[in-house]
Amino acid sequence: MPLTNGPRFVAYRRHERDFVDVAGLSRLRQLEADADGSARLDYDYTFDGEVDLLGVEFDYPEADMKSIRWVGWGPYRVWQNRLLGTRLDVWENAYNDTTPTKSWVFPEFKGYFRGWRWAEFTTTGGALTFENLTDGGFLGVYRPNDGPDRPVLQLPPTGLAFLDVIPAMGTKFTLPDVMGPSSQPRRVSGIHHGSVVLRFETR
Repeated sequence: MPLTNGPRFVAYRRHERDFVDVAGLSRLRQLEADADGSARLDYDYTFDGEVDLLGVEFDYPEADMKSIRWVGWGPYRVWQNRLLGTRLDVWENAYNDTTPTKSWVFPEFKGYFRGWRWAEFTTTGGALTFENLTDGGFLGVYRPNDGPDRPVLQLPPTGLAFLDVIPAMGTKFTLPDVMGPSSQPRRVSGIHHGSVVLRFETR
């Protein structure tokens, strides 16, 4: 099960249309696996300042993805300034790589999903399940596409992520920072703790 390059701390600050990596260094201190094939990730990070995307992430080959089934607010992705319009339920989305104004496959597979409890990814190699033991938060699924040619924002690259802060989205002609209080960067201070159980079922 090629879940690699993590868990690693991820933090980005938006500068005009681009995002700057402000994560600095992170270090994995300990890893313990259970006899039932699961692993529990307990993570702590400290960040002080304004940020547009914040959490921890792993890499997983996008080409191996087939679908996701999860409990959370869905079935559509959300942005920091666009959290409404979803409801709590069990949802399932097939993999797609839809791009606004270019393709019309909905709900989108990629993006940030609100209030998730657990998520099972079906892949070519088996099932990968995450269980969120922390209230709230967002599940990040790869980098959302935001336009075919000159997108509003060049969103940061992410794999599979457990996020506490997600970006705001602008319009075709307007960047988020002029769209009101909910579109501003989040100010974060102190230590944040999270816990996620990971389960692997290979074919």
